[in-house]
Amino acid sequence: MMEKVPRLLMNAVLVLCCFLPSLGHAEGRVYSLKDYKDGAAFLESIPLPGGRDSRARRDLTALFSAYPDHCAGIELSEENRLYVVMNKGRRLVYEDGKGKSFREKLEDPDLQDMLEQEYRPGPVEEDPPEDFDPGRIRVTAFFQAVYGETRDEVVGNCLETPFLGERVPFNVRGGARDALRKVDEELSALLRANPPLAKHVRPLGGSFSWRWIDGTRRLSPHAFAAALDLNPARGAYWRWGTGTDPGEARRRYPREIVRAFEKHGFIWGGKWYHYDLMHFEFRPELLFSHRISAEAPKPAPWAPRRQSRASNEQSRPGKETPGSWKIED
Repeated sequence: MMEKVPRLLMNAVLVLCCFLPSLGHAEGRVYSLKDYKDGAAFLESIPLPGGRDSRARRDLTALFSAYPDHCAGIELSEENRLYVVMNKGRRLVYEDGKGKSFREKLEDPDLQDMLEQEYRPGPVEEDPPEDFDPGRIRVTAFFQAVYGETRDEVVGNCLETPFLGERVPFNVRGGARDALRKVDEELSALLRANPPLAKHVRPLGGSFSWRWIDGTRRLSPHAFAAALDLNPARGAYWRWGTGTDPGEARRRYPREIVRAFEKHGFIWGGKWYHYDLMHFEFRPELLFSHRISAEAPKPAPWAPRRQSRASNEQSRPGKETPGSWKIED
C-alpha cells in the first residue's frame, strides 16, 4: 500500500496543477467547432489578434488540424485573451502575456510557447542554435486532455502495438497508435531491404513509462504512451553524451528512419540542441505548423473523425479508434 502513495500523490499534484490555468479568468465568448460547417468557417469567425495572417491563426490551425477530436473550441475573453477549449471543457491559455526565458518556457509554458519554435522535417543541414528544441516545450495539461489525466487513465487508453517484431503499449487517442502502426509498416519494409539499419532500431529503448523527465518535475511524453525510444546504444542523449560530437551523430543517423517517422507525424529528438537521438515523439501539430508556414494559405484541413469500431481491438469500451494521419510528401 505504501508503494502506491508516491504515485497517487504524483497524480493528484499533476491534475491540480493542470486545472489551475483554467481558473480565475472571466469567461468571454466561446466559439465551438461543432457549430460551424467546417474548420475554415470556424476559424474565420473568430477575431484573432493580428488578423488573417497572425501567428495565433497558424498555431490554432495546427492544433485543431492535429487533434480534431480533442480541441472543441476557442474562447476569447473580455480582456481579449485566447483560450483553447478542450473536449471535456478544460480551458488552456494560448498566450499568458509573460516574458520568459527558455528555461521558464520549459517549466511554465503556454500554447504559444509550445509552438514557437518551428520543427523542420527532412535532412539535417546544420546544427541547431543554442536552446533550439522544437517539441521539448510541452503544455502538460494539453497532453493530459488528449491522452489521459493519470497513469491509470493512460493505461486504459493504450493497446499493445506491433512494432518491428515486438509489441509496445501505445495510446490510441489522438491518432498516436495508428501513426505508429504505419511507421512500423514502412520501417519493416526498409529493414528487409537494408538489414544493417536494424542496429539503429533494436533493441528498443522503451515506450510507455509513467515518469518525470530526467532531472525535472515535468511529466515525460513517455508517460502518455505517445513516444518511442529506439536503440539507446545508437542514439546519443545530451545528458549522457560526454565526449559526443552531436553534429556528427546527427548527420550519421540514418535519414530513412527519421523520414519514416516524420511522414506520420513524429518528431525526432536528434534535431534538438539538447539532443536525444533515440527519441521519436508523436507531435502532429508541429508538422502541421511547419506545413502551414511553408505553403500558401489553404482551408483548415481538420474535420472531427467519424470512426468505425469494426474490429474487436477497436471496439473496446472507452477506446477511441484513431484515424489515419500522414504528412503528404
